[in-house]
Amino acid sequence: MFHIEEIQAQLDDGAALAQLLADTPWPQSMQALLRKPFFARKWDIGKQSDRWLASDGSTVVLLTITGATASAVARARLRFDDLRIAAPRLQPSRETVRGILEGIAREDDRAATLFRPPPER
Repeated sequence: MFHIEEIQAQLDDGAALAQLLADTPWPQSMQALLRKPFFARKWDIGKQSDRWLASDGSTVVLLTITGATASAVARARLRFDDLRIAAPRLQPSRETVRGILEGIAREDDRAATLFRPPPER
């Protein structure tokens, strides 16, 4: 079972932006980069979580994904990147990433069923 937390802040709200960045692996100096389109991700091996930080130049979005395996997160990253090829301005959201991870979980369940060893006789 995975969980996705989403936090948003407007770039013109310095206090909200500082609070959003306070609990991330990125420094406060990132604020200058967020003034134009920006997208980054970082896996935290110790917490087994993934952070996605994105900005469209006015709103910053931080997603924290927990409870998903590193493999599932890597696959979700690739699928999201594929979506961005078709829609370059696509920003990550809880709903989008949840849909991707749920699809991956369904595929894994189907694969487990298909490749389950036959019962012993």
